[in-house]
Amino acid sequence: VNWLAETGSTSTPGTGPNGPNNGTTYIYSEMTGGSIGNSAILKSKCVDLSTMNNPALRFAYHKFGTNVGPLVLNADINNLGTSSTLASINGQTQTSSTDDWKNQIINLSQYGNDILTFTFTVPYSNGDLGDVALDDFEIFELLQLDATALSLSSPVTGCGLSATEPIVAKVSNY
Repeated sequence: VNWLAETGSTSTPGTGPNGPNNGTTYIYSEMTGGSIGNSAILKSKCVDLSTMNNPALRFAYHKFGTNVGPLVLNADINNLGTSSTLASINGQTQTSSTDDWKNQIINLSQYGNDILTFTFTVPYSNGDLGDVALDDFEIFELLQLDATALSLSSPVTGCGLSATEPIVAKVSNY
């Protein structure tokens, strides 16, 4: 098992995306020929966060296939061998290769004075249909009042509503 760059579908039918989230290329963990105990491991260079006020990490992922296992992201802090798990995304998250990619945003402000090395790990999960894809990895400055709408539960329809119709929404502030 290893990480490969791709522009279209992965080399194994029935797993992975049909193309990148953005741009022309993405990377994916190829699970064909793997065995229990193998893992695809992708490690970044050192990233110095000390010049950032509110650092955050963003990446897109695609996990389609009947043998898809976890995608784990760890950070090694200051090259001391001290590792912290930033994300663990278990199982299949898409149901076809054409499904939209999902995005993960992780607030790194607690590591603002540190130098981090990021490691993505995808263990082999007992079958070839376990490719996991990554795209759009970036470290960025998180806006202090950055928010996202999680759901809109009311109104259910836009037909026949007045200008003063109440709106019920769930919002998350990072």
